Amino acid sequence: MTYYSIMYSNMKKSFKNYYIYIMSTVFSVLIFYLFCSIKYNTQIISAINSSEKVTTVFSATSYVVLIFSLIFIWYSNSFFVKKRKKEIALYSLLGLKKKKIGRMLFGENMIIAVISLVIGIAVGTLFSKLFVMLLLRMMNEFIYVSFSFSIKAARDTVIFFFIIFLFASFHSYRIIYKVKLIELFTSARKKEKAFKTKPIFALISLGLVIYGYSLSQHMVNSMFVINVFLVLGTVIAGTYGLFSYFLVFMVRVLKKRKKTFYKGNNILAISNIAYRIKSHTVTFATIAVLSASTIASLGMVDSVYYDFKTNEAENYPYSFTYNYVDEELNNKVLDIVNSNKTNDLIGSIKIDRAKVSVKLNYDFETQLSDWNLGAVNTYYIISNSTFNKMMELRGMDKGVELKDDECVINYSSLMLYDMTKLKDYTLDAFTDKIPKKVMTIKEVYKQSMVRNGFDPEYLVVSDKIYKEYISGGAETNSFYGINVTKPLQSKELADEIQKVIPEEARFETYYYHFRDANETYVVLLFAAFFIGIVFLISTGSIIYFKLITEANDEKDRYTILKKIGVSKKDITRSIKKQILMMFLLPLIVGLFHSGFALSAFNKVLHAHILTPVIITMVGYTVIYFIYYYLTVNYYKKIILKK
Repeated sequence: MTYYSIMYSNMKKSFKNYYIYIMSTVFSVLIFYLFCSIKYNTQIISAINSSEKVTTVFSATSYVVLIFSLIFIWYSNSFFVKKRKKEIALYSLLGLKKKKIGRMLFGENMIIAVISLVIGIAVGTLFSKLFVMLLLRMMNEFIYVSFSFSIKAARDTVIFFFIIFLFASFHSYRIIYKVKLIELFTSARKKEKAFKTKPIFALISLGLVIYGYSLSQHMVNSMFVINVFLVLGTVIAGTYGLFSYFLVFMVRVLKKRKKTFYKGNNILAISNIAYRIKSHTVTFATIAVLSASTIASLGMVDSVYYDFKTNEAENYPYSFTYNYVDEELNNKVLDIVNSNKTNDLIGSIKIDRAKVSVKLNYDFETQLSDWNLGAVNTYYIISNSTFNKMMELRGMDKGVELKDDECVINYSSLMLYDMTKLKDYTLDAFTDKIPKKVMTIKEVYKQSMVRNGFDPEYLVVSDKIYKEYISGGAETNSFYGINVTKPLQSKELADEIQKVIPEEARFETYYYHFRDANETYVVLLFAAFFIGIVFLISTGSIIYFKLITEANDEKDRYTILKKIGVSKKDITRSIKKQILMMFLLPLIVGLFHSGFALSAFNKVLHAHILTPVIITMVGYTVIYFIYYYLTVNYYKKIILKK
């Protein structure tokens, strides 16, 4: 038998062990290639407003994929070397030098690298057109996308992944070279040391997690940055403590509860978990933290995009807006709009506003200096009748009728404060010449009034009060707003109007504002989604490898159980219960962590997060359980085979 035939035989024999690993590396290669092909795609660069945005985000994302791929491939190689130590020891006993064994493993790794790169790039090329089309569609760009193979993307993918595989292969080579023959034979026989139960550490760990959860719900204050690090530190430390001490404590408790322990096949499942628990704690905690990070980051980006799309009408009030100059300019602009064949005019409005000083009679829980009780801020005020006309033009049912001692607050969705809690409180509004007027806040609306992101706070007052401020010398200015039927298809119209608007009028359009914001959110969503998938597949693979390694070690114990009469049905139930516990524990902890993280995020952003968070959590759980199904099936094959 030649050296190469041994290598071929090993690869063929071990393919069932490798396929999850190859599938995961193929997927990592595919994702990296997709990012690179999008980054280099000339149609995307020419279609979007800022090619730097795509290049920056996708470059950063591809590096994250690379770093995680390096960790995953490194871990997987260590797993395979450990799994094959007996086989390697046998080669050494038969006279094969370690140098040659190391070369053989190195060669196998390189073959896997070539297979992963060829399949990953080929599949990535097939799907690249689909993802480019999807990205452009989400950006509201309807252009024909041609099928193409990106040489630059393939070049980057081959170079970076070849380096990663090379590093991992040298790592395997080094392990083989340093380990003694006797260690190779006895490595599988090492007994797990009993893990001591330490209730005090279990309680401290639980306390750390509870403290982190509690702080996360009240961290929006002047110590926000410190609070973020405190939450991360206590929750992560508490998670590792929970799995190291609290889980051990709970298993010991279960073993002592005779009714539970001796019920059905619980004795098999609980005994197996107790026997292997020490080797699982770090893996469980790592999977839980990674799952929480993946779900939380995906949920956050998904929520921001969902909120942006949901609040489109509130965030972008007019198709075109500019500072009011005179009626001659307005008529000229309206003539251009009326002559346009794509868009019809819905209506236009002149918005008069005045500046006043406002003191809120409310102490924000945030304790941020600008919002503390007694702080004076500048608001723009609008008359009741103008406000109702604005709402009518925007097609929004938010018209109000205000008494002289009532007002309505409008604030931009870009603000990080929840001002809705101000309803029914009072405020003082005044100018240099007009003494303060105390008004009750009748309603609080989270919506932009003139331009998205500019002049974030507006006050609506009765027409009589508005006139009093004007006659009292309050500083005033005016805007002109126009709405058309298809603002997302108003690029040519916007460019045409731009030509007649003087620069000082600050002409702004829905089309360009919306397009810029949408591009940013879509690119971030795209990047977060694929990174999340890579993280999920890698973490799923890690727990799969861990449990399959155990299955090989546990074969002798199950053989004894079969000989003393335990049926295959009972063994199968025990395996399912045991593996379900291994998968569920880190998932449940990860879901709880991400739930509190997203709740804290919502307290900052005040976004509509329920729907996107449920979609993210359900999607993550479904893919995660595919790994559970694969692991149970393969575990059973190893244990029950004759």
